[in-house]
Amino acid sequence: MVTIDQGAWLLARGNKMIMLIGRVFIVIVVSLFVFNIEAFACTCGGVTVAETKEDANVVFSGKIIKKIKSDAVEKSGVEVTFQVDRIWKGKVGPTIKIYSGATSDLYDFMDLCSPEFELDDRYVVFAKGGNLLTNMVCSHTTKFENGKEGKALLDKLGRGTRPRRKD
Repeated sequence: MVTIDQGAWLLARGNKMIMLIGRVFIVIVVSLFVFNIEAFACTCGGVTVAETKEDANVVFSGKIIKKIKSDAVEKSGVEVTFQVDRIWKGKVGPTIKIYSGATSDLYDFMDLCSPEFELDDRYVVFAKGGNLLTNMVCSHTTKFENGKEGKALLDKLGRGTRPRRKD
């Protein structure tokens, strides 16, 4: 049998535990927002390379040769010009422009769902659209790396073709 004093002690102890759990929960939630914002940026369920390629109008790899601010597709967007070196899908010439969200080198903020697209780096790009191609959110657009991941992506895409020169 529990006495009144023991009951009061258990109740006080339980309230302290609930307060502690509440504080820990708040610290965890605040930490996620402060230290790991990108985890909440864009969550995309396991879309495969094949599915992304099927959905894209063009798939290519190339080096970024120009990058400027542009409102052509979205306010505070970016126009990125690539020198194309490989094509897997679509009509793509030796150079191509795509449009994407804000990047931190051109604006005081960035679109967390868009790649940074760094000048002089090479990317594999999955883009969608007609006259104005846009980088696809949740696509496999990525900076090309010569390591395992880059090789795995290229293996999934296949050989591709070289762009034709404009005469």
